[in-house]
This record gives sequence, structure tokens and C-alpha cells, in this order.
Amino acid sequence: ESDDKEEQIRLLKQTLKMHKDEIKRQKEDLDSASEQLRTQSSDLHSAEFELKRKTSEVQALNQLVKAKDEEIKSLKVNPTQTKSTNSTKDEDAWDKFADEKGNLFYYNKKTKESTYEKPANL
Repeated sequence: ESDDKEEQIRLLKQTLKMHKDEIKRQKEDLDSASEQLRTQSSDLHSAEFELKRKTSEVQALNQLVKAKDEEIKSLKVNPTQTKSTNSTKDEDAWDKFADEKGNLFYYNKKTKESTYEKPANL
């Protein structure tokens, strides 16, 4: 009977050790999963920040495009432009246009300058 009890105790200790080992393994798995979640959460926050930054950049670019569109509309030209055929290189840089109201203005392709006054070298 004493041997049976000792065997039962030994088996119980062995079972207890197996359970402790299983609990330890499950705890390690949970710790690992928890660390993965923390990493994924951090990655998600980084991605959200990057998305907000890119969204701000896109909004700024859209505003720039809108401003440039407005600038282009304000410079809308009459399709009939005049250009001298006997001109020097400086004169070649200037083109004459009419705005929406029919007022003549000059645009320099090299300097990107525009003026309503006739350039001196024309």
C-alpha cells in the first residue's frame, strides 16, 4: 500500500510538472503574441502617421494645382498670337497675346515675365 501511495504521489508530481510546463509554454506563447500585437500596433500608428502626412502633402499639392489653374485662367490668351518673322534672339523670347478683355500683353518665354507694356527691344 505504501508503494501504491508513493507511485500515486510520483504520478501526481509528474502530472503536476507536465501541467506547470504546459502553463509555462502557454504563458511564453501569450507573451510572444502580446509582443507581436505591440509591434503591430506600433506599425499601425506609424502607418497612420505616414498616411496623415501624405494626406497633408496631397492637400497642399492640390491647393498648389488649384492656384496654378487660377493663374493659367488669368493668363488665358487669344489663340491668334502675333510674332515678328524678322527678329533678333531677344525679340524671339517675347510673344504678344491678348487677354480675355482684348488688352495686349507680352510674355517672355525665357524669363517667364509678362507685361502689358511693350518691351523696349521689340
